[in-house]
Amino acid sequence: MNGIVGRLASFAGAMVVAGASVTGAQTLGTFRWQQQPYCNVVSLTVVQEGAFYRINGFDDQCGAATLAAASGLALPNPNGSIGFGLTIVTTPGGTPLHLDATISLSTLSGTWRDSAGGTGAWVFTPGAPTPGAPRPVPRITFPGGLSASGATVTNVGAPSSNTDAANKSYVDTSAAADRAYARSVRTLPVLIHAYAGLVQGIAAPDFWGCVSFDTAASSSLRLDIPLPNGATMTALTVRYFDTSAASMSIIPRVVTFAEGSAIDGVQNLLTSTNGSGGARVETITFSPVPPAVNATRSYYLHVTSPAHTGVLAFCGAAAIYTLP
Repeated sequence: MNGIVGRLASFAGAMVVAGASVTGAQTLGTFRWQQQPYCNVVSLTVVQEGAFYRINGFDDQCGAATLAAASGLALPNPNGSIGFGLTIVTTPGGTPLHLDATISLSTLSGTWRDSAGGTGAWVFTPGAPTPGAPRPVPRITFPGGLSASGATVTNVGAPSSNTDAANKSYVDTSAAADRAYARSVRTLPVLIHAYAGLVQGIAAPDFWGCVSFDTAASSSLRLDIPLPNGATMTALTVRYFDTSAASMSIIPRVVTFAEGSAIDGVQNLLTSTNGSGGARVETITFSPVPPAVNATRSYYLHVTSPAHTGVLAFCGAAAIYTLP
């Protein structure tokens, strides 16, 4: 016991005068600390080298068949405590654990923290250790797996806040949703107002934002449908007003212009010929789908009225389209 007390006194005294010049390395002795609440006991030989202390030894791993090598450095802290920095190579497997301990000179005990997220009391133990469970084996993050506080992570859920990690599947799903949203914004229906049309015959705007047709003569209205390049029109929702038994023809068309020539071809896609019904909203769908807009191909809308009696007005349309 006197030998232990003597070594303890030497250790504490040497720490106090750590700043003094020392010639060569001086061995202060071998000391034991328990990493409570675990049963692991670390035996370290302390060798003074100038102002610092080389510490080497082993972790008994609670009496396991193999020891774990431990090495590091001890040094005086500005607050008067002694700091330990240890690397413990656990066996078998060789997984490293970094340990930081702080002790006071009066008791040689203090606290510890390690790289696996653990913490506890760092207790100077010249005699038998206090019973406890073995320290959990640390797990390396890569490539052997992912761990947190010594526990293996087996699943990563969908993030719920902006500080959560995200897995590839979540990112891909989110990116796909973002792309789908962006595409939906790009493909919002193009609104075509009746006032934007080219009138042929006798027709004029009225105060409802529509173009009224003369009831005594055949008139027509042509409107460009300004879809982006590559777009394919799949449907057209039209608004009109008709109180006559005769029918208005609403004809979406695709026009192809050959270079250096006039209209090369006109394709009637579909004709809406609903008669008397007052204010109407009707969606015309295309089957088969017409060809896509390109540098020489575009869409327009042809609205015509035969001579008849009653009120007849075209009020606009919404072109629904897709992009590749």
